[in-house]
Amino acid sequence: MYKGVEPKLEDGQLIIGDISVPLDHFNDLWVDLPALPPAATFLAKDTPAGISAGEILFDLQDIPDDEWDEETEELQELIAGKIVLVGDTSEVSHDIFTSPIGEVYGIEFLADTIYTLMNNAPIRPAGNFSEILVLAVLFIAFVLVTMIPKYENALFFLIIALFVAFGFYMYVYHGIAFSMSYSLIACFLSTGFINLYLFMMERKQKGFIKGAFSQYLSPTVIDQIVENPDMLQLGGEKREMTPFFSDIQGFSTISEGLTPEELVQLLNEYLTAMCDIVSSYHGTIDKFEGDAIIAFWGAPLELPDHATVACHAAIDMQKRNEEMRKTLREQNRPMLYTRIGMSSGPVVVGNMGSADRMDYTMMGDVVNLAARLEGVNKF
Repeated sequence: MYKGVEPKLEDGQLIIGDISVPLDHFNDLWVDLPALPPAATFLAKDTPAGISAGEILFDLQDIPDDEWDEETEELQELIAGKIVLVGDTSEVSHDIFTSPIGEVYGIEFLADTIYTLMNNAPIRPAGNFSEILVLAVLFIAFVLVTMIPKYENALFFLIIALFVAFGFYMYVYHGIAFSMSYSLIACFLSTGFINLYLFMMERKQKGFIKGAFSQYLSPTVIDQIVENPDMLQLGGEKREMTPFFSDIQGFSTISEGLTPEELVQLLNEYLTAMCDIVSSYHGTIDKFEGDAIIAFWGAPLELPDHATVACHAAIDMQKRNEEMRKTLREQNRPMLYTRIGMSSGPVVVGNMGSADRMDYTMMGDVVNLAARLEGVNKF
């Protein structure tokens, strides 16, 4: 298409005389590809406008001179005032390309390009601001979706479907084309990095929970907390709990009659047996003070029947202690008798200590009462 002027680029537009065609960010022209381009109707074989170049190159050369005007009148009317393109559409030419509407001959691309230029580019690329705005909205939507793991997949595909529908609407009804693939790829990559970050944070959180509570809780309880971190509150809080204190009657006298090796072995056997029972009843080991065991029920996992569970654990501990005494008697080793003190009520529990070292422990009047009850159980 020649208009007697030299094409030039100005402000992201192709200027050809009085024609101004918007270009995209890479100075590329977006070509309108209708299913049957109005500028290329002569290529449609099933329309009266369909014409083969052979009819001009071969058939017309056999027309006598005295019949030339009459025979060519129809052809002249067909092409008068029109832009005529000549191209090869045979199979051997391989002049066919894939497009969004299917396979298109190269000559059709040229016709569509001319049609686009003549109509001042009915398909316009979206501006930078619009592209960035749509991408930001899409990115924010994907980020919000990652915060709803239960419906993440469904919402993810819903957002994609809405975005594609939006792009289709803007293309068909407003002639504005967005960079669909770039936006989707960017959001896919961003979502992937977000999920990777969340995975690493979740893994770090699980590692912290296991490390912080491995000395306090049984593996089963730790697994429950890891799977449901919301069950855990590391800050100080007041809860209804059952503190537990136990001590070995006359342990100072017993320790005087044993070597250090015998004392440590005896104490470890006793503490292992007692703590296994505490863990089996989902109790939390607070600390050891010599031969004393300090534990509690009701934190970090809430137990509605913590008092009942703690009582059952205490009974089993006394039964296990009695079994141990039979074994110790057969081995001519000192007998161990356990005193236990418990109380239920509101207790403050949480991570307490210095900035360098903290313990998950408890405090309050109910804790002091349980400690005193253990002390008055001397026999």
